[in-house]
Amino acid sequence: MKVSISWLKELVEIKKPLKDLMGEINMKTIGTKEVTDKFIELDMKGYNRADLLSMRGVAYEVSSLFGSEVKFEEESNFVWETRNLPQTPVEIKEPQLAQIQCVAKIEGLKVQKSSADWIKKITDSGMRPVNNIADVTNLIMLEYGQPLHAFDASTVEDDAINVRRAKEGEEITTLDGKTRKLASSDIVLADTKKALDIAGVMGGKDTEIKDTTSTILLSASLFNPEYVKKTSHKLKLQSEASKRFYHGLTKKRLFQSLNRAILMFEKLGGKLTALTLAGNFEEEDSEIKLRVEKNNSLIGLDFTPEQIKNLLEKLNFKVTEIKPRVFNVKRPYFRLDVSIEEDLIEEVARLYGYDKIPSKSLPGDTPVPQSQGD
Repeated sequence: MKVSISWLKELVEIKKPLKDLMGEINMKTIGTKEVTDKFIELDMKGYNRADLLSMRGVAYEVSSLFGSEVKFEEESNFVWETRNLPQTPVEIKEPQLAQIQCVAKIEGLKVQKSSADWIKKITDSGMRPVNNIADVTNLIMLEYGQPLHAFDASTVEDDAINVRRAKEGEEITTLDGKTRKLASSDIVLADTKKALDIAGVMGGKDTEIKDTTSTILLSASLFNPEYVKKTSHKLKLQSEASKRFYHGLTKKRLFQSLNRAILMFEKLGGKLTALTLAGNFEEEDSEIKLRVEKNNSLIGLDFTPEQIKNLLEKLNFKVTEIKPRVFNVKRPYFRLDVSIEEDLIEEVARLYGYDKIPSKSLPGDTPVPQSQGD
């Protein structure tokens, strides 16, 4: 993940010099691969921090490290809530393929070159600008972490976008111009006649945005990450979208992303004329019990309950004491990597600072290596 420095400064207050920021990130968050005057490249290998695949996620992390404020608000009101819109055909053929599939039909667009500001954000993030339509989807993916895909509506039969398994041996030519043969273990987005897209991996060439495109079908999905990961590896085709799908996405960010994209397209002169939201919208429980004694035993320091609470709240966790020295902790919706008590304890340790935790000799006798026979 390449983090645009100028863009990051739009999203969070950075009170210290860049070298201090890099020191904190390397010590308390994640390693870095490269740092320039334009971007910081995070080393995601071996980490399951899906939140750090978005500018907003990185902004939250920086705000936690430096005690600063983010400069954006979490959207909770969506443009479609006040409009009576017709629907386009959408169906998830099997529930295990995707949790959510949304499609917005937007008309009256004109394909043009993006603004200099958009181009800088995209190039500083290590991607290539295409046109204003495609660039909206990429800007949203970079900021929110949620991939979106815009189809040229004139190429989609009956305006239908369905989630289904690929037919055994079904072929699709992807945006890179290569024809790929699929199997029933792969997911596709399809209209009533053909596959349009390898779900979560790459769009199809036949439905890409062209200079003549004026109406799009904007797709926002939560595919089963296991399917996306297997397909991506099998086809040896890792995209910016695929790595975000199989690291994990959230329902809240999907709706925020779809809403923001619609507003951006409307600023380009488009008009939202239809919208379909399909799937399971229930949020999962994210509460975890944390015991002070367990925390202190694993870290090896005597933290007070107040210290633990303060550290976790800096990371946007909601902490409630349910009985003396026992907390009920609700993770922020974007921290999918935190699911058990030990994960919370690791959060306490890293924000406190691993370098501040003194080394101690292990109790008891040092084990004697056992000789191995031939």
